[in-house]
Amino acid sequence: MTGIATGLKRGVWALVAATLLALAAPVSAQPSTIDLPVPRVTLSPGDIITAEHLTPRAFIAHTVSHATIFGDQAPLIGKVVRRPLRAGYPVPINAVREPFLVNAGKASPVVFETGGLSISINAIALDNGSAGDVVKLRNPDSGVIIQGLVDQSGTVRLGVP
Repeated sequence: MTGIATGLKRGVWALVAATLLALAAPVSAQPSTIDLPVPRVTLSPGDIITAEHLTPRAFIAHTVSHATIFGDQAPLIGKVVRRPLRAGYPVPINAVREPFLVNAGKASPVVFETGGLSISINAIALDNGSAGDVVKLRNPDSGVIIQGLVDQSGTVRLGVP
């Protein structure tokens, strides 16, 4: 029993010594900070973010999750707010989206191109869509539902691989 008791005493003293060393280690006076873009005012869903809406604010670096928030102002400009953004708080990545180029219920240009053939019509969008989204549309003449890919100009392209 004395061997175990001695071992326990040594373990306790080692723990006490390690704690004292950790407490005696120099602590930096200022934690590192990072500037993040935050809204100047509360933004509502549907608002389009402009440079005037944003201002930089310093945060303690280890208190923010860099993977879930915007670290720079530039990618936020022109985005549309999905859910309310509170003034002074970092902007979560999932709280904004690209603006819709195709709007449900409205006529959208549709183009089918193959070889030298190009067919263009206007169809009624059944979905909202941003550049790169696949949307469904209804041909107003035949009632047939078609689907295509939205390009940067807001035109829906059919037959795109």
